[in-house]
Amino acid sequence: MKMVLSLIVMLESGGLGLLEIESNEILSCSLWIEKNIIYKDNPLYKEGNGEVWVNSYYKQHIVIGHICEKGEL
Repeated sequence: MKMVLSLIVMLESGGLGLLEIESNEILSCSLWIEKNIIYKDNPLYKEGNGEVWVNSYYKQHIVIGHICEKGEL
């Protein structure tokens, strides 16, 4: 069975993009995310300024969200 993980990421232009990762080796999206997403403190965060205190990254992209689907090969 094939797994398709779609990551919603922030683009350099400020817009949003979609990165699709297809694999028949992904057994669980949660496990894939644990192994491949890095969490870093947000240097722009100050208490009360509306910024999140931590950002999640895949490669050099800030991850906003994800969608995981299973499909047939």
